[in-house]
Amino acid sequence: MAQRMMPRGHGWWRAGVLVSAAVALVGCGSSGRPVAPIRPAPASGVPDTLPDTPTPTPDPTPTTPTAVIYGCDGQPVTQPDAFLLFCGDAGQTLKGMTWSDWGEPTATGTGQLWSKSCVPDCATGNVMPFQATVTVSNLNNGGYRSLHVDAPDSSTPTEDFTIDPSGPLVVQNG
Repeated sequence: MAQRMMPRGHGWWRAGVLVSAAVALVGCGSSGRPVAPIRPAPASGVPDTLPDTPTPTPDPTPTTPTAVIYGCDGQPVTQPDAFLLFCGDAGQTLKGMTWSDWGEPTATGTGQLWSKSCVPDCATGNVMPFQATVTVSNLNNGGYRSLHVDAPDSSTPTEDFTIDPSGPLVVQNG
């Protein structure tokens, strides 16, 4: 099929006709009223915000800082339900813990201290549960560094531990 050649300059004339037709069509909506002109986007590429556009409000809920203690496996945990205190032989474990004030400089937990009786010896002795209150403190860089256990009915009614990224370590008193 042969292509019709237009003399030079006729392409501009066609473009002008097409633009005029487009402007005429855009100027009227289906209701016969003129349509609002299109605003070009600002230089930033972000369209202008219309004055009646609602501004989102930030969430007013305060966030509680997350604090951790490190377990025997070196993993950080928050508000643990169970926590192994003696990493070498699992001789003492906290279980059923519920915490209050976690993330504050001092937090308190209640639950049970499960402790080996070591009778007749630690390898074959029973594990016994005791009611316990636990306090974590010395919050530093998002981690508690001290842990205190009060278990009045156990063979060790109170014990103190330091906690670092490798886990708890019992503090030898005196």
